Amino acid sequence: MTTAGPDGMLTAADLLFGSSEDAHEALTRHVMASGRSLARALVRLPRVTREAAVREAAVAAAGLLKVDLMDVLVAGWREHRDVYSAARRTLATPGSKELVGLAPHRVSTVQQPAVSIPSSRSPGWWRGSAPGGWPASTPGAARSVSP
Repeated sequence: MTTAGPDGMLTAADLLFGSSEDAHEALTRHVMASGRSLARALVRLPRVTREAAVREAAVAAAGLLKVDLMDVLVAGWREHRDVYSAARRTLATPGSKELVGLAPHRVSTVQQPAVSIPSSRSPGWWRGSAPGGWPASTPGAARSVSP
C-alpha cells in the first residue's frame, strides 16, 4: 500500500516502494538478490565491503526518489503549456525558432578526497620506504594525505 509521508507529501519512493522509509532497504535487497548483474560484479569484494557499498548506494538512490510527485506533475503541466504555445508560434512563423526551458536543475558536489596509510605492525614490516619518502619502519606511524 502506498502511503504519503508524515507531511502529506507523496514521493516517487512512496509510489515505488510503499513508503520512503522502506525504499533504501528494498533497493538493497533488489541489488543483492542472487543473479543480479550488479551483485555478480561485486562478488569479488569482501562480503562486509560489498554490503556496505550496496547499502550506501541504496541510501543515496532512495534520497533521489524523495521528490514530491505533485510538484513534478504541476511543473510538467506548466512546461507542456509552454512547449505547446511555442510550437503554435513557430508553426505560424515558418523558419522561426524558440527555446523552451525544460526541467530546471542544479548540480552541486562536495568532495574531500583523502588517503590514509596506517602502519601498526612491527618496525621494518614494509621493506624500503613507504609512499611519499617517509620511512616505513617508523613504529605506529600513520600518514594522511589530502589536497
